[in-house]
Formats: sequence, C-alpha cells, structure tokens
Amino acid sequence: MTQDMNDNDLRDRFRVLRSDVERTAPPYRRPAGRPVRVRLAPVWVTVAALATLVAGAVWIATRDGAPSAQTLVALDATWWAGPTDFLLATPGIELLRSVPTIGAIEGAADEASEEINDTAERTERIRS
Repeated sequence: MTQDMNDNDLRDRFRVLRSDVERTAPPYRRPAGRPVRVRLAPVWVTVAALATLVAGAVWIATRDGAPSAQTLVALDATWWAGPTDFLLATPGIELLRSVPTIGAIEGAADEASEEINDTAERTERIRS
C-alpha cells in the first residue's frame, strides 16, 4: 500500500466492492414449489424396532439374576503383576506400608529417649 491512502479512500473502495457484490448476488427468497414434507420411517422399521424392544424386555425379565458357575472367577487364585511393578519397589517402602506410632520411632525409640534424658540431666546440672 502506498502512504497517500487513508481511511476514507479505503472505505470508498470497500463501498464499491459491496455494491458490486449486491448487484450480482441473487435475491434471498424461499424457493417456490411444494412445501417440505416430513418423512416418517416406513411401517416395517417401526414394527421391527418395537419387536426388538419387546424381545429385550422379555429376555431381561425372564433371565436369572444370579451369575452362572461359568461366569464366576476365583479372584483369590489369580495374580497379575504389571511389567513396571518393579518401579514401585523403592527403598524405605516398609515405612510407607506401616502405620506410624505417634511419639515413638521403631528401633530408635530407646536411643532417642536416652538422649533426651541425658540432655535433661545436663540442663538440670547447668541450672543448679
């Protein structure tokens, strides 16, 4: 674009383009002819759908609710390990799988209590 163009010139150019398009565009009107008729499904499709629904309802109502012996699976006899299970075996996993006791650390409780008692005794000696 050249620098001597301004907004008014651009507006005039678009006005000319719009008038050209309006002149050549066909008018918007509803096509003449028969009104559009809504087509319904053929009767045989409706009958087949209803028959399928009735057959399904009868099948559901008459089947036994308990699973058969063939569908039962002994879940306690099955075991599956994923190919990436080894990634879950991290150091210290036993700490995550155990329930902590508040106020005590397993294995270090005796050492910690002795250290606390020693510190308390030293503090009493310093104060007196």
